Amino acid sequence: MSQKDELDEKVMDLSENQERSEGRDELSGIRPELPRRAVPVLYAVASLFWISLYLYLPILAPYVEHLGGTLSTVGIVISAYGLAQLLFRLPLGMISDRLGLRRPFLAFGLIASFFASLNFILITHPWLMAGARFLSGMASSSWVAFTVLFASYFPSFQTARSIGYILFLNGLAIMIATITGGYLAELYGWLAPFKASILMALLGILGLGMVHEKRIRKSSEQTTLQQLKRVIRCPGLVLATLIAALGQYVLFSTGFGFVTNYGVSIGASKAQLGILTMVGTLSTSVGSLLAGSVI
Repeated sequence: MSQKDELDEKVMDLSENQERSEGRDELSGIRPELPRRAVPVLYAVASLFWISLYLYLPILAPYVEHLGGTLSTVGIVISAYGLAQLLFRLPLGMISDRLGLRRPFLAFGLIASFFASLNFILITHPWLMAGARFLSGMASSSWVAFTVLFASYFPSFQTARSIGYILFLNGLAIMIATITGGYLAELYGWLAPFKASILMALLGILGLGMVHEKRIRKSSEQTTLQQLKRVIRCPGLVLATLIAALGQYVLFSTGFGFVTNYGVSIGASKAQLGILTMVGTLSTSVGSLLAGSVI
């Protein structure tokens, strides 16, 4: 190791130790320059974001079938969500880094969620619902901005723990949304969860004005194709990506997909579909909280 590398390493250690000493005495480790309401406000807006995206999920696949769609159509509608994330999540993250801003992308996600729910209400043809689901996938792509903004509220040595917290909140909001959405559909009909989703998105948009963000310095370097290739070739990243992809496939093809159709076929009510979907998210939520404490 060269003298320059050793000096850089010592500087990084000193910086981290300073952050530890500054963050240890603050409430929950939050950076001392932030207002105390910063974390609760972002918690609230992030919760509204996920609730708006998942209120209708327990009844979405059965609703597509209710409108006359086949199981193949159901599969296309479900997969449109993941396709949108595949296309938009990386570009949104790169643009956010380039601009040094997060809050505009939070707004993008909530607005896209609003219009996705509105389209679910207006569309009556099962095939066209794939477009609305694609829009909700675009909304979900903005989640990267939520996590990065939340992590920035804490010293760097608490990054893993802060990500664990926000992912736990993600799971908790989804659990609340799915069980609530099932009961709303049971009591007020198929469209009730979509209407409630619109309301949650609107509340989230209004709450954005209270979200604290200190603009960071713009990235001076553009991410090049060669840099992306180097990242993609990282063995650890490839393995983690494959595991995550398998987990997403299992989750969306079963608990968030065809399991609800099967539940309807054996006599499950809309409320029971909400309970079924909520139970499926429980392990994910708890696992995120534990992972953030262990790493």
